[in-house]
Amino acid sequence: MDNEKNIVIGFLVIVILIGLMILIKIFPHINFSTPIEMTIVKQNGSITEITNQRNPSYIQHYKIPNINFPEGTEFEHPGIGKFGLQTDFFADLYTVINIKKEGTYFFSVASDDGFQLWIDNNLIGEFISNRSFSTDQVNVYLNEGDHHFKLSYYQGWGRLGLVSFYQGFGDSTTYLIGKNSKYMSFKYDDTIQY
Repeated sequence: MDNEKNIVIGFLVIVILIGLMILIKIFPHINFSTPIEMTIVKQNGSITEITNQRNPSYIQHYKIPNINFPEGTEFEHPGIGKFGLQTDFFADLYTVINIKKEGTYFFSVASDDGFQLWIDNNLIGEFISNRSFSTDQVNVYLNEGDHHFKLSYYQGWGRLGLVSFYQGFGDSTTYLIGKNSKYMSFKYDDTIQY
């Protein structure tokens, strides 16, 4: 009886694995991973702008699927939950973007408070100080292949939020950073130095 049960379980595992492989082949733009590394630095003291010197009371690392922390009173990701942060912290988010076709891409950052956006160690967008939830958009020409993406964010006091997305040139569809599309895919950046 146990032998038959083991055979059935083994067969079900194989069927599930084959099903997942078929789904990945049919829907390659779906991202089943957590391609973004997020480092949270809780500040010992207050923060007034993104360029303030960091004085951490603690540092935590997370892997997340996308950059989506909607406006609110606590740092929260819809797919993960609350992080227990409301004031005076930094968040650094890293990933590698693989551009499938060279061209101009639009990157947007909606934040409350400030941010700095870097691609391949080049600063392409920033809002240095405090603000209510607002969006900045930048465009950048990217060659085919891998590019390092870094988004640094800070929250001082009051309401907060951070959402980042991208668009292909001439396309009105927006995708969260971390969501694969016909334009780009994302993978974990294993070159991050702490």
